[in-house]
Parts: sequence; structure tokens; C-alpha cells
Amino acid sequence: MKKILLISFLLAVCSSLFAIEPTETAPKGKGKITGTVFDKLLNKPIEYTNLVLYSAIDSSLVTGTISDENGNFQIEKVPYGKYYLVANFIGYQKKMIGNIELSSETKDFQIEKLDLEPAIEKIEDVEVVADRNYVDFKIDKKVVNVSQHTDAAGSTAAQVLENVPSVQVDIEGNVSLRGSMNYTVLIDGRPTILSGPEMLKQTPANSIENIEIITNPSAKYDPDGTAGIINIIMKKEKLEGINGLVSVSAGTKGKYGGDFNVNFKREKANIFVGGSYNLNNFYSVTTNNRESYLSDTVSFLTENTDRMQANIPWNFTTGADFYLSPKSTLTLQGTIGGYGQDRDFDTRYHEYDTITGYERRAHSENIFKIDGVYYSGTISFRHYFAKEGHLLDASLTAWNWNGESSQNTREVDIDNEGAEIALPKELRTLDEVYRENLQVKLDYTLPLGTGKVEAGLQAFLNPGTNDYTFENYDSELSEWVYDSSYSNSMDFKRNLYSVYSTYSNQFLGFQYQLGLRAEYTDRLLEQLTLDQKWPLEILNFYPTVHLSRQLAKEQQIQLSYSRRIDRPQPWDLNPFPSYNDSYNAFAGNPLLKPADTDALEFNYIKRIKMGMLSATAFYRQSRNTKLMSIDNKEGHNLIITWENLGRIDATGMEFMTNLNLKKWWTITLSGNLFYIDMQGELIEEDFSQASMSFDTRLTSIFRLGKNTRLQATAVYSSPHVEGQGKKEADFITAFGFRHDFLDRRASISLNVRDPFNTHYYKTSTRNDRFYSYFSMDGESPTIRISLSYRLNDYQRRREEADIQIGGGM
Repeated sequence: MKKILLISFLLAVCSSLFAIEPTETAPKGKGKITGTVFDKLLNKPIEYTNLVLYSAIDSSLVTGTISDENGNFQIEKVPYGKYYLVANFIGYQKKMIGNIELSSETKDFQIEKLDLEPAIEKIEDVEVVADRNYVDFKIDKKVVNVSQHTDAAGSTAAQVLENVPSVQVDIEGNVSLRGSMNYTVLIDGRPTILSGPEMLKQTPANSIENIEIITNPSAKYDPDGTAGIINIIMKKEKLEGINGLVSVSAGTKGKYGGDFNVNFKREKANIFVGGSYNLNNFYSVTTNNRESYLSDTVSFLTENTDRMQANIPWNFTTGADFYLSPKSTLTLQGTIGGYGQDRDFDTRYHEYDTITGYERRAHSENIFKIDGVYYSGTISFRHYFAKEGHLLDASLTAWNWNGESSQNTREVDIDNEGAEIALPKELRTLDEVYRENLQVKLDYTLPLGTGKVEAGLQAFLNPGTNDYTFENYDSELSEWVYDSSYSNSMDFKRNLYSVYSTYSNQFLGFQYQLGLRAEYTDRLLEQLTLDQKWPLEILNFYPTVHLSRQLAKEQQIQLSYSRRIDRPQPWDLNPFPSYNDSYNAFAGNPLLKPADTDALEFNYIKRIKMGMLSATAFYRQSRNTKLMSIDNKEGHNLIITWENLGRIDATGMEFMTNLNLKKWWTITLSGNLFYIDMQGELIEEDFSQASMSFDTRLTSIFRLGKNTRLQATAVYSSPHVEGQGKKEADFITAFGFRHDFLDRRASISLNVRDPFNTHYYKTSTRNDRFYSYFSMDGESPTIRISLSYRLNDYQRRREEADIQIGGGM
């Protein structure tokens, strides 16, 4: 009952803040007005354009609608009479279509192509092409316009998401969505080889067109990711001729990289090629203080670590779009890439107790490496039928990952001065991983009267193997000795078969979509060393509901519901332990269940003269949530594993505004308020806890004439619960500068992150057996300079044409 009252309160607040005034129901009629909205310069459709119909007699408002993702719109049940239509999308010039007359002779009035021109302003006779907002808040998703980031060249997807509502980025660049790291990352709508957080940290921002954040997807999408979907749309030039973009960057402490994208487009084909290489070093200092509560004493341990971690991603992609006919396109695309990581941890330990007088000092060196190569290939086909909106999409995607991770640890006892006083203990591990993936997908869209049916089939096959070798160094024999206690082999498969359907239409001024996805999961973990198998077969159903309405005074509301899933990864399930050193170990849980989440979300958007305002209220209930469980064994030896927690309820509100305060000054201000209630047991103990937290961020962009832009960002996150621990507050600032030159063919940018050294990570964990306090202080400030050059005016024309000031719909 408390949750129902809380949700009702949040919805009431969202509505009252902006005084929503719904339009009156339009009288019944027999006429219909249809059309398609296009960008006049790029000749591509514009979604979410606001279209309002007025009476030609007294200019009174009759009704309105918005264009769909293909730019199409339809206004039905319009009484016979004379009208004019106004099309408005912020960042484009408003356009009026007159002489619209509906009668018994002309029941259907069609506007074949409604072109909108970009808005261009002048400041002191200098032409200024308006920028897009850094974040456009649409009714069903947030769209991050990466080109508006002052330092997209040289940055990663994770870095450009840092000041986006709903998103949090920690000191190591790990992205969470509404407080959860359980989300799905797609590349152009397709699954990726690496995990979501790793994909965001390695994808170069300069090769990204935009990033879509979809917190409540429809049944058309895979249900993976309880927090939602982050869809990365890669750049692909749509203009004819040869176009390209080349960028290089360099930063403090050995950060450098480069990337390129080149397109060759003609009437019958579009050939594209691109690649990137980046080396991103990250330095930090960590401290971990532990207290272990034994039967008759309290034991203390202090760890001080100097860390260096380098992420080294690279890739090369090529492909072509073949326009077989005006209605059919065949796309072939292939990618080869690699992901490397070098990690060097140097740790000093001090262990003691105050009862027995026991004391130990030790020095540990841990070197960890990941090195792997992946291949992927996609064949996709799209066909448009004669009827508008009637289309078929088919695709086949195959990829594999062949890699290994190795670890070398040397640990030795030392005296108070740091001198070695015993023979070192050395171990090394090698984890060889092979994964294959095959996705076959078919999507079909059929217009039915005023509505639309979407349906699809998908098979997703994912077999793989893991071989883990553990060796100890025998100093007497001077050789490495195989340790069968920890070495093991594992096979894993997870095959998913799914079918979905959605139906969308309009009723009494409301747009609605109903969807259902059915999915069969066939999972098998086979621990070859233990000669044990853990099979799992599940048939699940995932319903979705989306309801929206265009209101008076350029307002829109949406209510949506979806059910989603979090699937354990192979390394989460393997019961064999892996050791970092004498004090830290990790083991999987083969009994770990998938987690289900029901999500309810209410969105409200109001466009104003200066920009836009938006508010969101959401409620998310997760069952069998995967949480990290930390327990101590034999004193300070911590065992980290995963367990299912009974239930987590997350309730929250988000507010955001994009305001064009001056022609040269734009700000984006947002805030998020979360309430998390955890119920269940971990390590056979009650783990129920709740907390309220919030974060806020401000981005200010200053346009200095036509070619120069400054950006300042500040982000604050309040304290909040995090698994078994509690995280302290965090604050970070960043500043960017970009200048275009050579007739805007080239640009140089400078980015300074955390100049005041306020960004850190501190968390504490306490139970009846131990207490732990962990802190991480990263390098500060980090400075990066980037240089980009456009071939044949690539991207400049896009920036001048894709204008969407004010968070357009």
C-alpha cells in the first residue's frame, strides 16, 4: 500500500509541476489528413514533429499529433471543413500548410512531402548554425548527440554519458543506469561481444552518431537488462560522394588514440570503412581497512595499493549497402577487433591483532593481462512493400571471441623497512576463453487500418568453453607446478528462441502500443573437472504496454510498462575459486537464477520557447536480483561470490531541462531522486535495508561566434547503498573547449577532467563477521587534446542540417 501511495504521489507531482492541460476530445468526423515530414537539406524523415490542425474560419485549435519514427503522421476523424496545418520541430523553421479542405468528395487529404528547413540565426552579421542539444529528451528515450560533446575525439562512450540524466559513471569509467549496472548495450540495434560496461569503455566516441537510452523498451527488443537498453548508433554518411573523418588524440600519462570513418556513396551502393585504436591508462591509489571479528579476538588488516590499468581496444570495420531497387536494400558488414587490458597492482599489507600480538607485513605484485581478438559479420536485408509502412527486415549475425587472461602474483613477507624476510610465494593463472554467437532475426511490420502490427522471430545461440590453469612456483625445483585443486575446465551454452508481436494504434487522442514476447531458454553449465552439470530450461513471457498523448501547449505524456531479465554470465556460475592473493578470492555460484524485473514509468515533456522541460516517475521491482556477496574465511581471507536476493524495489523521479538562455548560451540541468528498498538474505543472514539518494548535474555551453565553443559540467552524487556496502558522496567537474578552422574542415579540442581532485570512490561494508572500508583516489586532473579533419566536408553538413534545438520531440 505504501508503494502505491508513493507512486501516486510521484505522478501527481509530475503533473502539478507543469500544470498539464489536456485538449478537448475532437468531434467525430469522416475526414483524414496524412503526410510525411522531411529534413529539407538531408532529405530524411524527422520523427516526433509536432503537427497542429487549426480551423481556417477562426484559427481555433482542432487537434494535433506527432510524426512517427519514419516521419509519417495521420490525423483522423476530422469534421468536414477548411483547415490549415502547422508543423513545428524546435531547431527548424515553423511551416504552415494551408488550403486543406475535407468534404464528402475529398475525405482523405494527403501531404506527400512536408519539408522543414533548419533554423539559422545571425549574431552581428556572423551566420551561426544552431547546435543540437547535448541530450534530446524524447517521450520514449533519451538521445545523446555525441557530436555536441566538446571532446568526442579521443573520448569513449562512457565518458560522453557522464553528464546524461539516468546515467552514473564511477571513477573507473563503469556506467550504471538508474543505479544499476544491469543493462544491455547494442551497436546499431545488435548485441555486442563484450559486456555492456566494457563496450562503453572501449568504443571511441568520435565514431558514434548518437546514443539512445531506452529505460522501458517495447517487446520488439530483447528483454535483457533490467535497467534498460543503451543503443549506440554508429556513424554512416548519407550524402553522396566520398566523405570521411580522421581524428587523433593524446592525453596525460600515456593516453593516446585515433580513429577514422570513410564513406563512398553512389546511387546504387554505399561503401564504408572505419577503424580505431586507443590506449587509455588509468592510475589510482586505493586503501582497504578491514576488521575481522573472530571468536576471541579482533584482527586488523590494512591494504595500500598503487594501481595502473590500461585498456587497449582496436577494431577495423568495412561493409556496403547495396540498393537493389528503390524498395530493397542489402547490407554486408564485417568487423575484426581486439580488446586488451594490462593491469599492475602493487600492494603493501599490514595484518595484526591486539590480543595475541600477531603481526605480519607483506608485499604483493599482481600483473593481470587480457588479450583477445573477435570477428563478426552481418548480412541484413530490408524490403519496403507497396503500402506505406509495410516492410520486412531479416538479418544474420555471427561473431566469436578467442582470448585469454593471465595473472602473475608474487607475494613475500617483509619487515618494517620493506626488506624481504622470507622466500616469496608465486602463482600464475591462465584462463583461455572461446565464445561463439549466432543470431538469426526476422522482423515484419504491417499497417492495419489506422494501426500497425509488428512481429518477429529470433534464435540466439551462444556456446563457449573456459580452460583455467593454476600453477605454483616451486623455488627448490625452480619450476612451475600444476595445481589440480584450482585448475578446471568448463563448457557453457545458452540458446534463446523468441517470438514477439506488438500492436499500435490511436484511440480518443491516445497513441497506444501493446506487446508480448515469448522466450524459451536452454542453458547448460558443464563443469568438466567436477563432472557435474547444471541445466536450466525456462519459458518466459514479457508483456509491454506503452500509452502516450499529445496535449495542448506543446505537451506530451507517456505511461509505459515492461518486464525484463538479468541473465548470469558463465563466470558468475563456475563454482571453482580463482585467487588474486592470500587475502582475496572469487567463486561463482552454479545455482544462480536469472532475475526478473517489472518496470513502470511515467514521462512528461513540455516544450517552451526557450527549450524544453521533462519529468519522469518510475517504479522498478526486481526478484532474484544478483548481488555480490562478501564473506571472510579463516580470518582476513575474503571470498567474493554472487547470490540471489529476494527483492529490490526502486522508486524514483527524474527532472531535466534544456534552456537556450541566450543565442550564445545553453544549459542542461537535471536531477534524479532514488529510493531503494532491499529485502532478502545474504550468507543466510537478513539483508533488508533501504536508502534515499539523489544526483544532479549541470552542463553549460557557450558559443563564441561560429567556430568556437566552451563547455563546463558539474555532477554531484549523494551517498547511497551499494550491494552489501554504503557509498559516500561524490563530486566531479569537467571543462571542454573546441575550435573549428580551415573553413570548419578541421577542429581542435581540449578537455580537462576533475581539475579540483574531488572525484573518488569510498565505500564501507559491515556485518557480524567483518568490517571493511575501501577508498580509491584516481589521477587528477586528466587532460586530453584532440584534432579532427573532415574529408569532403564530412559531418559539417550533418551538423548544419540535423538541428534540434531545445530537446525537440
